[in-house]
Amino acid sequence: GLVGHCHHLGEYRTRRIDGQHVWLETGCLSTLRPEYRPFPDWHQGFVAGYVWGGRGEYVDLWTVPIHDGQFIWGG
Repeated sequence: GLVGHCHHLGEYRTRRIDGQHVWLETGCLSTLRPEYRPFPDWHQGFVAGYVWGGRGEYVDLWTVPIHDGQFIWGG
């Protein structure tokens, strides 16, 4: 699952009898110093991924943090 609007970048994984599951917090692309809240506990970043298979049955997702306006993903 994915959740946005929380302004956090996080990843939680678990394995149960019905398979592996992942829940991702997608971060934010906004400024980390908004006028209305000078030092919020927010994280800049986003989620990237691939969906493949005949019916889209395979999904890989990655959290990509942004540091000082820059990020590295896929090399």
